[in-house]
Amino acid sequence: MWYAIEKGSVYAGFKKEAGKEEFLKAIQAHSPQEALEKIEMEAGEAVYIPGGKVHAICAGSLLFEVQQNSNTTYRIYDWGRGNRPLHTKEALEAIDWYDRHPPKKAPQRIESDLHHQFQILADSPFFIVDKIDVFDHWHIAAIPKTFQIYFFLKGEGSLTVDGCREEYRPGMTFLVPASAQRIELEGKCEALRIRLP
Repeated sequence: MWYAIEKGSVYAGFKKEAGKEEFLKAIQAHSPQEALEKIEMEAGEAVYIPGGKVHAICAGSLLFEVQQNSNTTYRIYDWGRGNRPLHTKEALEAIDWYDRHPPKKAPQRIESDLHHQFQILADSPFFIVDKIDVFDHWHIAAIPKTFQIYFFLKGEGSLTVDGCREEYRPGMTFLVPASAQRIELEGKCEALRIRLP
């Protein structure tokens, strides 16, 4: 999943009229973008990229990426860099040529009051990404079966886990263990929370 921190664009999946033959021709012509669906993203928007969907980040885009734990990347094209190995054969076997699902995800509103708003951005079999907006203070429920990762987008304040207090500011990331009993967020902020299903 990609979350746009700033306005940008990505390629995700194929254009409606493009299939395997059109994609291979576009690669041979050094213009794979001719077969790929370009998605313009505003800050705060998210796209979900399941395995098998061809994808690339456009230059100048600032994204936060969450993915299933994997060291497998099949690079089909290297955009003129020429110094990294390509895995065209493996990629062609792994691509889901029939996936035409739009990757942009609309947030699901879960909870809101005067002090915070809580949305689910992605709910996959491998991870869940929530966006939280805190007005001044929020006690976050422990989830004993999973760790929680917090990435702060905006604001400054403190994150306290079982009495251990740490200051946060934009761009900082914290890992909260599944064993945590009490989690407190203080300060006005926007953050992403990543956890297991």
